[in-house]
Amino acid sequence: MRKVLYILLLWVGMVGGLHAQDKKDTDYILVLNSINFNEVKTRLLFEAVRDEFTSSHVKVMKEDLGLSLSVHEEALAVASLQSLEEANAKLRYLRTKYEQKRKPLALLFIGDPGWLLCKPLFEDVWQDVPTIISMARDRMAPDISVMLDKDETRLKSRLRPTGEVISSYNAVALTQPVFIKETVTLMKSLMPDMDRITFISDQRYISLFTRIELKDTLDFYFPEIKLQELTSPQLNTQDLLDTLSIEDSRTGLIYFSWFVPMRNSIDTYLDDNIQTIISAFSKSPVFTLADLNLESGSFAGGHYINVKSLAKNCIDMLYRILKGECPHEMPVMTGGTPSTILNYAHLSHYNIPVKLFPSEAVYVQAPPSFWEKYKWTIVTLMVILSLVIVIIVMRGRAYALKQRSRERKLQILKDNKTFLENLFSNLSVAVAVRDIQDELKFLYWNKEAENIFGLTREEVMENMDVALASNEMTRRMNLNDQEILRGKGQFIGLCRFEKQDRSTLYLYVNKRTVLHPNGKKWLLITAWDMTEQQQNIEELNELNKRLQTVMEVAQMSLWTYDIKEDTIFYDSINSIPEILPAGNQCKSKDFFDLISPEMRENIRESVSKFAHGDMPSLHKEFSLYKSFYRTLETPIWLCAHSTVLRYDAEGKPAVLVGANKDISVQKELEDTLLQAKKSAEEANRLKDVFLANMSHEIRTPLNSIVGFSSLLATTEDSSEQAEYSEIIQSNTELLLQLINDILDLSKIEADTMEFTYKDVDVHALFSELEKTTRWRMKQSEVEIVFAESTPQLMLNIDPNRFMQVMNNFMTNAIKFTHRGSILFGYRQQDNGNWYFYLTDTGEGMPSEKVQSIFDRFVKLDSFKQGTGLGLSICKSIIERFGGKIGADSQLGAGSTFWFTLPGNKITEIGRTSKL
Repeated sequence: MRKVLYILLLWVGMVGGLHAQDKKDTDYILVLNSINFNEVKTRLLFEAVRDEFTSSHVKVMKEDLGLSLSVHEEALAVASLQSLEEANAKLRYLRTKYEQKRKPLALLFIGDPGWLLCKPLFEDVWQDVPTIISMARDRMAPDISVMLDKDETRLKSRLRPTGEVISSYNAVALTQPVFIKETVTLMKSLMPDMDRITFISDQRYISLFTRIELKDTLDFYFPEIKLQELTSPQLNTQDLLDTLSIEDSRTGLIYFSWFVPMRNSIDTYLDDNIQTIISAFSKSPVFTLADLNLESGSFAGGHYINVKSLAKNCIDMLYRILKGECPHEMPVMTGGTPSTILNYAHLSHYNIPVKLFPSEAVYVQAPPSFWEKYKWTIVTLMVILSLVIVIIVMRGRAYALKQRSRERKLQILKDNKTFLENLFSNLSVAVAVRDIQDELKFLYWNKEAENIFGLTREEVMENMDVALASNEMTRRMNLNDQEILRGKGQFIGLCRFEKQDRSTLYLYVNKRTVLHPNGKKWLLITAWDMTEQQQNIEELNELNKRLQTVMEVAQMSLWTYDIKEDTIFYDSINSIPEILPAGNQCKSKDFFDLISPEMRENIRESVSKFAHGDMPSLHKEFSLYKSFYRTLETPIWLCAHSTVLRYDAEGKPAVLVGANKDISVQKELEDTLLQAKKSAEEANRLKDVFLANMSHEIRTPLNSIVGFSSLLATTEDSSEQAEYSEIIQSNTELLLQLINDILDLSKIEADTMEFTYKDVDVHALFSELEKTTRWRMKQSEVEIVFAESTPQLMLNIDPNRFMQVMNNFMTNAIKFTHRGSILFGYRQQDNGNWYFYLTDTGEGMPSEKVQSIFDRFVKLDSFKQGTGLGLSICKSIIERFGGKIGADSQLGAGSTFWFTLPGNKITEIGRTSKL
């Protein structure tokens, strides 16, 4: 299969080279990634180079060189190569793609495996093209065959210095060493009890190279530390996570890489997200030997060259090359300056003490410093302090002015004192003043206070304590005065008192502290007698509460209709807000317009008769299809009751009064009960049909399996045994299909059928269907033909459910077609939708029965095996996809089963062709 894939890639590349010539040759830098651009570090490196050489600030340099510059990319996927044959196929693809193109100004390889793969291209296609090999090591394999050798011992013996391997090429290497010694030392400082290291990697060339360095470093510098290797594909991802979950906290973890070869029909979620979830299964921090995006929080970090530093050196090297320097004359250089980079939050998650954190490290996700956390608070406080100082200075200047005017104001106050005392004495409001600084002694007590509290001015002035204790009102008022002084300094509210004669007194009391100009503090007390007003309010509230309760319980709205003015007035207490117009009033015509059209004239005629006195009262039920504001999704049913409130001078009704009661719930309940009765009857009928069908369909294959199993045990004839086994296998598959149909039907009923969408090549699926069906029908006279298609049609859909429909079409066609052909394929319609079909030359069916075959339990031939559920399930699947399904047939002339899918689900590549 892999060979076919590489041949297909080569063919596509050749066609692209012949038919996709660039209209205008442009100078470009080609970035070749040894793996792909999905890895964070390689993507960041490419984006930095692309942004640098396609941005406006390099325009002068491009004009100086006479360039129209762009940056192209090529993912080599070297990790997926398993043999020299596959490597040569990839090489042929690259040669075909680039031999007709203009040579790039420079080549930037990300990783030395890609350069080793492309070495032969430097003999012709890219001869003398300046080349930078980034992320290389001090040593490398001399050629691709050594790199593909997965034997660690042989690889170690055949590695050569990088400068020696590239010496005959116009290339320079920017190495990215793995600082294993520094990283292990860092781990020991953070985990003093560490006695073992678990190294997580795969079988790629770079991983083998790194394991060799790790073993050598541990043997030489850390012989006391044991090494455990967890390697893919010896372990799958689930086994890796299970192993990590049982490791103890003294085991240090180093994650290098985890490449899992592509597998069909297996959930790859764990493989795709291993870097994200690995820390959730480990009991100790996960360190790395390269920049793997610490911002994600999945890794603790390590000692390495970060991607930004490497990208800067790559860009500097490209500038030197573009300005004329020869890479061959440049020495092998380190890709950047290494540094210790740690994730503060990751280490804290594993309870690593902060005191062990190295001070020279760079931290990400670290808590903010005191200045970072409080800088705005500090700045704000400084601003406020400055404002306070300014205010104090300004108030100081104003104080002098106030002092000069104070004496004039005091004289005015003295003159007004007598006037105010006379005024307050005659007010209908009780007024009292108490000295806060002199044990709350009374300074003033007017006549209304004497009337309300029953104490004279002399009594409260001369013997305050005795006077205040003489009745319940004054005791409570005195206690409240003391609470005010201990609290907010004021009180405003309605107070209820019970007088000595058991009557109720309501006072609206306002108490607040007042600062006298001479510095004394007074408590000013005013009290209004609100007894009569409060009693009226309570009576009205009680009546309103009763009315509102009645209306809410009855779900009714009150209205009056002035016949002369032709105006309906609604009460503000309305439990049916949908029929409450703006301003609580409307014309009768406006209300009639809300009534459902089929009832409107009848209601209008009844109201007219009632308004003219032809009817003693009005009682009608009707529905509203809209409100005063919008069309209703569900009509509101009302029951109107009305009578005459007032007659005119001639004895005719002048004002009607009535109420509308919401009976929507009752109407809905009536409809629900009727529908429930019908649904129960239909469910009972379907249950009987289902049980009858299933009883027969399950018993038939079971009888065959049981019977021929017994015969198989008694016969020794090999031909008979083969025949019996084939019959048992056939009936077992039939029984399995029956069970699958029942399960799918139950999922459809419960709306739990799962769909997993992904991009799938429909042409490949139909080709596989053609192949497997031909093999299945190899003894038959029926020809299987994949008749119409496009070379490639990518369909974003659930492939299993899609092929379930096509397999059902094919199975039915085989049942009813004994000779001739079965053709299937697909094409695009004029409206942009895609049409999929299967046509047979079988028995066909009457045209009047075509529509019913997609119903449940429908079987046109009761002698054929099947449940009658398959096409019903197919219909549900296609409708879930947003398409349509159908069939065309005539008795004796074969059948065509088809379905369509919307064009927006499909990306079509190529052109329609007949096979």
